Amino acid sequence: MSAADLARPRAARGPLGAALGYLVLSGCGGRDEPIVLPMPPALSVGDTTQQCVVDSDCESSDRCAPQVCMSSRCVSTRIECDDSDPCTEDRCDSRTGSCVYDPVTIDADGDGHPRPLPGFAPGAAGACGDDCNDSSAAAFPGGIELCDGVDNDCDGIIDVGSSFEPTGAPPLLLSSGARQGTPGGLTFSDSAGTYGAVFTRRIASSQNSFTSIQPGQQALGPVLAVPEVNNDTFAGPIVGRDSVFATAWEDRRDDDYEIYFNRLNTRGEKLGPDVRVTNAPGFSLRPSLLELPTARGREYRLVWEDERDGAGGRIYGQLLDGEGELVDGNLPLTPEGVDPSSPVLVAGQQRLGLLFNQAVFEGRGLGFMSFDRALANPTGPVVLSAENPDGASMVSNAGGFVVAWHVVQANSLPGAQIFGAVLDETGEVLVPARALTEPAQFARYHSLLPLGDRLLLLWSEWRSDKYEIYSRELSPDLVPLGDARLITQSALDAYAPLATFGPSGEIGILFTGQSPDSTQPQAYFTRLTCDPGAQLPAPR
Repeated sequence: MSAADLARPRAARGPLGAALGYLVLSGCGGRDEPIVLPMPPALSVGDTTQQCVVDSDCESSDRCAPQVCMSSRCVSTRIECDDSDPCTEDRCDSRTGSCVYDPVTIDADGDGHPRPLPGFAPGAAGACGDDCNDSSAAAFPGGIELCDGVDNDCDGIIDVGSSFEPTGAPPLLLSSGARQGTPGGLTFSDSAGTYGAVFTRRIASSQNSFTSIQPGQQALGPVLAVPEVNNDTFAGPIVGRDSVFATAWEDRRDDDYEIYFNRLNTRGEKLGPDVRVTNAPGFSLRPSLLELPTARGREYRLVWEDERDGAGGRIYGQLLDGEGELVDGNLPLTPEGVDPSSPVLVAGQQRLGLLFNQAVFEGRGLGFMSFDRALANPTGPVVLSAENPDGASMVSNAGGFVVAWHVVQANSLPGAQIFGAVLDETGEVLVPARALTEPAQFARYHSLLPLGDRLLLLWSEWRSDKYEIYSRELSPDLVPLGDARLITQSALDAYAPLATFGPSGEIGILFTGQSPDSTQPQAYFTRLTCDPGAQLPAPR
């Protein structure tokens, strides 16, 4: 150490004094305490060994951490970005040194209204978005209501004051050339303007198949096998309202039935190899699939009935990311001992609802549980007052879950009516079980579409020695709005409808049909069109 260093007060010696930002003045040879003048501190100060005279002597490749010359040393000063807005992610661009404030939610449809954060209602406090449907540029707060199957003004009501009419066109056969065909699932792509349908064709074996259907029933795309391997497979659900469809199915390529998953484009071309979801003893059957929007795209939730735990089985679930990759492992969802089957998974405003058939005393009933978006934090299970139900379905409407089912009689024949109930998102019964249709000889298998201020029910009913499909609108508390309306108007025995919203208010319907000269059913498609001028009758 030099004599000059020894003469300086200890607090000001060496790099420590410089790092602390002191400027020290002392009289020559004096014994007084030094005069310390504070210098403005730099943000996130970090010393370097680089010596300097002026700032330009200091080099830094990161403009978010520029260096300045302090006491002959180059010191980094980190730029901190914070706009105090919880709906933005704040960062500094290292190329420019400028602050960037990225929204935490996206506006996928480009209508100027971002979607809410997962788990938040549109426009709610902390939601960071108010778009009720970020897959449609025609839906946003303040939009003009159209007859298009979309809640255009985000008031919770779809196609206000409209009704849905059959076109009178002959149904379109999907499973041509097969000995037998049965529907699996139906969805619609807004961006591509096409329906995607999956169904089982029985040829040499049962084959999970896909086809696309153009609106207006004018064209049917190629029928493609979904699985990579030729073996017994059965079509399951299909989801996706943009250019990517996703589907899950039962597959026997591994000796017993396992659940598989894949994503398709709107032409039916797969976007990757088949994803094996289950790998456990016993059959895994009857998947239900859900697509969830996220801040950066989509994720998937999948549930199914599973026999790996022995007698009775359980409902299991799986999280998948937007690329169809499994996130962690299979999750047991239902408690042991309830013998659950036929699960249905639906997204509510805040929670995911799970409906399933289960053992109740000497017969069967319906059980309900709800979960957060990660299939965790369950409620229930709650047992509904449904005696020997079958073909149960569930939709989210007006802040609750609407459940519907038909009854199996002691002689194994269907009952005379379709029944329904309304639950809140924790399973509390808001509307007890009630009949949704008038008595008929047989009534079975149905589909529900939520419209906000009402619901559309489609079901199959035996009249005049054959099944036909009928429709009816219901109030949110399940009061019928008007009489039943005949949908299918052909020689076919028609039953088991699966409905989805299509373009311009159109509703596509996939159903099972059997011609009078055949002993085997096939998969068919028909549609309803939106009539904006019709006025709904008052509740009866």
